[in-house]
Order: sequence, then C-alpha cells, then structure tokens
Amino acid sequence: MNTQTRNTVCFAAAAVICVGLAFAVNSGGPTTGQNRNQLDKPFFPEFEAAQDVGSLEVVVFTKGQPRPSRFRVEQDQTTRRFVIPSHHNYEADAKDRLAKTAASLNGIKRAYFAERNNLGTDSYHEKYGVLDPTDASSFNEGLGRRITLRDAQGTTLVDYIFGEQIKNKSGDDSTDRYYVRNAEEDEVYIAECKLDLSAKFSDWIEPDLLNVQGDDITHLVIDHYSFDERQGKAVDQHTNTLSRKNASDKWKLRGLDNPDLEVDADKLRDLVSSLDDLKIAGVRPKPKRLNPDFTVDLKGLNDNLALRAEIGNIQRSLFSSGFFPVQDKDTDELKLYGNSGELHAATKTGIVYTLLFGEVFTGSELEIQAGLDNEDNTKNESKKDDQADSKDSKDSDNASVNSHRYLLIRASFDRKHLDGAPTEPLPPTKPDGYDEAKKQQDNDNKKPADKKPADKKPADKKPADKKPADKKPADKKPADKKTSGDSQCGAQEPAEKKADKPETKKADKPEAKAAETKPPEPKRDIVAEYDQALAKFEADKIRFESDLKAFEKTVEENQAKANTLNQRFAAWYYVISDDNVAKLRLQRDTLVKKKTTDDESKTLPSFPTIPGLNLPVTKKPVTKKPATKKPATKKPATKKPATKKPATKKPVTKKPATKKPATKKPATKKPATKKPVTKKPVTKKPDTQKTDPKKKD
Repeated sequence: MNTQTRNTVCFAAAAVICVGLAFAVNSGGPTTGQNRNQLDKPFFPEFEAAQDVGSLEVVVFTKGQPRPSRFRVEQDQTTRRFVIPSHHNYEADAKDRLAKTAASLNGIKRAYFAERNNLGTDSYHEKYGVLDPTDASSFNEGLGRRITLRDAQGTTLVDYIFGEQIKNKSGDDSTDRYYVRNAEEDEVYIAECKLDLSAKFSDWIEPDLLNVQGDDITHLVIDHYSFDERQGKAVDQHTNTLSRKNASDKWKLRGLDNPDLEVDADKLRDLVSSLDDLKIAGVRPKPKRLNPDFTVDLKGLNDNLALRAEIGNIQRSLFSSGFFPVQDKDTDELKLYGNSGELHAATKTGIVYTLLFGEVFTGSELEIQAGLDNEDNTKNESKKDDQADSKDSKDSDNASVNSHRYLLIRASFDRKHLDGAPTEPLPPTKPDGYDEAKKQQDNDNKKPADKKPADKKPADKKPADKKPADKKPADKKPADKKTSGDSQCGAQEPAEKKADKPETKKADKPEAKAAETKPPEPKRDIVAEYDQALAKFEADKIRFESDLKAFEKTVEENQAKANTLNQRFAAWYYVISDDNVAKLRLQRDTLVKKKTTDDESKTLPSFPTIPGLNLPVTKKPVTKKPATKKPATKKPATKKPATKKPATKKPVTKKPATKKPATKKPATKKPATKKPVTKKPVTKKPDTQKTDPKKKD
C-alpha cells in the first residue's frame, strides 16, 4: 500500500469516527434497545418511604416572567416545623400536604418510550416540554416543572422533570399520562401517575388566617379614614360601630335614629364571611426589632448611630407599606395608623382583631407572594432596558398583574366582650320589724307545745264554718219535696214555687262564689320570707363563686390564645386582594337600607312577572260571584204565589214559630190549655204529673 492509499484510508476512518461521534452527541445517550430495557421500571427504585422526606422544591417557569419561580418547603431542624424558605421562612401547614405529594411521586414507572427521531438533546427535550426550568434564561419554550425531594440530611430522593400532559384520545380512558424524565438523564418516557402537586403559596399555608368563626363576631368598628402624611394625622374620618348579642340577633348601628332605615343584613353577612374566610396572597417580613405592640427593641444598641440607623430602617419599612406610627401628645402612647383605615372585630370569646389597611400595589404572582429583593429589581430593570422586545414582555406582565394591599393584623383580649360572665348575687334587704318578729317567733317556740294546736283549731274552724253555709241550698231540697207533694192537689202554686227555685239558686251561687273569692288574707310572715331569701342568696353566692372560677380560667385561656395569635401576626406584613378589602371597608351609606314593612315583605312572594297568575286579582271576582247570587235567591221569592199550594205544609211549620200571637185565640180556653201538659215537661218530675190523670179518673 503506497502512501497515497494509506492517507485515503486514514481519512475515511476518521470520517467514520466523526460521524459516529456526531451521532452519539445528537442521540445523547444509549441506543433505543437499551432505553426499551428500562420500561416498566421505576425512575427511583430506592425511594420507598414518603415519611423520610424533609424538603420539597418545585421550580416552574411561567412565560412572561423575568425568572423561574422557586417554591420550597423544608423542615426546620430546631423547631421541627415546616417553613417556606422561598417565602421568607413563613410557617407552612405542610405535614399532610407534603406526605400526599411525596406519595404521589413514589414508584412512578417508565411506561412507554418517547421516540427521539434523531433529534438533538435540546430539541428532543423541547419537543416534549421537559427542558430544565432552571435554564430559563436560555429558553422560552418547552420548559417543564422540576420537582425535587430530599431527606433531612439534604440527600436527593427523587428529581423529576415533568413535561406536558398527554391528552387521552379515547373518552373512556381517564389515565393521567405525562412526559417525564430523570433530571440527571436525557431519555424521555411516558409515565402514568396521579400528581398531587401545587406550587401555590396559598395551598401550603394555614387557610384560616384569623382562626375566627363568623358566628362568634358580636362587635364591629369600621374606622374609615385616609392618612395625610404631611399633616401626620387621619383625615376624612368616619366611624361606624355595630353590635349584636349573638349570631341570631340583628345587627344594630350606633346613631341610626331614622325609623325608615335599617342595617343591611346582607352586607353585614358578606363582611363577616370575608373575615371568617380571609385568605392571604403573600407575606413580607417586618423588621426584627419591631415588637408586636409596634415599639422598638433597643437592646444591644448602645451606639447612637446604630440606633438611628435601626429606627430609620423600621420607619422606611412601615412607611413604604402604608403604615404610620404617631405618638399621642397627651398620653405619649404610640398609635399606628393605616393608609386606608382600619377595622376592629370583637368576638364573644373576648378576642379582638385589629386590621390596618396599608398601601395598595400591583405586581405579578411571584411579586405578590414573596416580593423581589432590591438586587433582583435592579437586575430586572437593566435587562428590560437592554431587551429589544420589551413591549411583548410588558404585555405579558400586564396580563398577570393584580391589585393587592398590605395588611397589618393585631390580636388582643378584652374581657368585656367575653360571653358568660357570671353576675354576683345581691343580699336580700331585711324588712322592717324583722328583729321584733324574730324575737316573738323565738319566744313562741319556747312556750308549751299544747298552745300550738290551740292556735291551729280556730284556723281549722274557718273552713268548717264555710261548709254548712254551702249546705244551705241543700236544706231547701226537703222543702221542694213538700211543694211537690202539694202539687199533687192540682194547685198552681207549686209551679210558681218551682219557678222561684232556680231564681234562688242563681242568686245563691254568686253569693257563695263571692264568699269563696274573698277569703281572709293570711298574715304575712316576714321572718320566713327573709330567711328563705337569705338561704337562696347563700346558695347563689356559692354557685357564683364556682362560676367565677370557671370564668377566670376561660379568661386565662383566651388571653393566652390572643397572645399566641399576636405573636404569629407580629412578624409579618400580609398581602390580600384589594377586592377583599373593599368588602371590609364599608361606609355608612352602604351599611343601611330602607326598612321594609311587613306588608311589603308579604307582597314580595307574589308572581307579578307571570301574566295571568296575579293572585290578588283572581280573588276579587270570586268574591263578586256570590254577590250576584243574592238576587238569584230573590227570584223564587217572587214565585211564592205559584208555590203556595205545595208550600201549604211548610208554612204550617213556620206559622207556630212565627205566629205566636195565634196562640192568643186558644188563650180564651185557659183551662184547656193549662190541662195539657205543656208546662209540666218543664218540671224535672214528669212521673208525678202522669199519675195525676189516673187518680182523677
């Protein structure tokens, strides 16, 4: 082989080697056969115990944002509590949430292989949306979500990059499938998994910020004002005070004297509901030397320059957030004002919540949740100046900008709002003459015991005297029998006497009732009454002391609860939506409405909008119809001459009832009318009358 041939062979071999290297670089990993050998195997087989997880980190890039969003939750090794380092170490309610997320990431297997089709590594990852979001400065499309779990020592347990979710072509298939890869590998697979993952700050914190029940709120003070920084005081101040006894009671507005107006219950219901369900969108740390009562901790600050610098930092922090401390000239007490007023809500547990509304601001979701450091702000500003396509970035930023407001919260305890305070009983007043009556009673008790029944006998005789008085009408019964015997002789006197009997009974009964309703009033025993009241007072006093101890224990517990809440609120500026603030800062004209009368409320359930169903109109013709029937009844009255013949029997029944004077004609035959037993049935002894005609025969 000559030199030329040898050189040709070398160049050809070098070309083959270069092609192989290029192919290896573009493929970025093992061959397809090796990839398929990994199917149906978990990405991280060593990860089995979800309870070993000590931290979670989620990195997500949102298009239009200046940088990727990092959300991290970890367990503090000192306090053993979960905090969110990405959000100023705010305490997380992450124990259950983290366990669910770790369980959803455990045992994920490679179900199918995502074909590469000779694509380069970056193009391959971009196609399936699994580019590393930490490289967001180099890419704008195809970035995935990177999820990393570590143990307490910081050892990585899993490190996924999730891409786009695959849409199911069949409607019956509800399996969740994602493009997934190990962050340390290039191969992309299709994995079947149920992700329980959220990188939202609000999903990882305590949802009930105030820890208050709406039904427990009994007092509200809405102090609506604006703070003038030049004058250093609140201006345009309007205070509305509302109260109620309990949840079922109506709200009352102090100073509402107009009888035609009342408190709008719907607006108050929305306000209380907003307090009950108050959610925060972000947090900012307060200066560390700012105490919960907004005084400054000056311990360790011996240098005047350091002291002034610290006070200056605190003032700038408060002012920039919309809060202004003002010292009262008379009391020298420090009062903190909010830029847009404040709200006080007291509960029946005695805990009073104070909400101060600060400065309003706008920003992206990341800025709202945690804010941006000064260095980040300057870097972002310089980048915006250098970018040529700043218009597109501004448009995308405006699409995600929301209006929010800073909020300060304080908690205190006021026992005057605590429900269930016991009332101390008052001792009874000793009546006049008690001492003399008590001595007399004691002397009477010392006398021989035979005098006691002697005292009781006249008391027993009084009802005995009443009994024969009641029996007097019973003594008249034999007299009645005599009269009944005389009636056997056929005289009319017994009838008169019988007629007199009911009169005497009727006259006697009210007299007997009058005698019964006017018993002699018993003599008042002031000794027994006072002794009984005194015994009741002693029992009530013992009960009061027991209730007071229980109440004081409740006071201590609720005081401790208020202190715990205050320590929790003291370290943070909170960020809430400005829409929620609008529901809490109600003015007087929105708190009241025109009072609705009972008649108006009754007409409301009618159906005026449905034609033909106006019930009041349909009732009126119903009442007129019977009125038209009345003349119809008069028509047969005109036909009386035609109906006189068949109606001859009907007037027979009416004539004895109506034509009482017709009985005057047989009145001439008085013996004939008296002999028939017309009056005898009136008497209660018809048997004697029936035997009379037999005796006459």
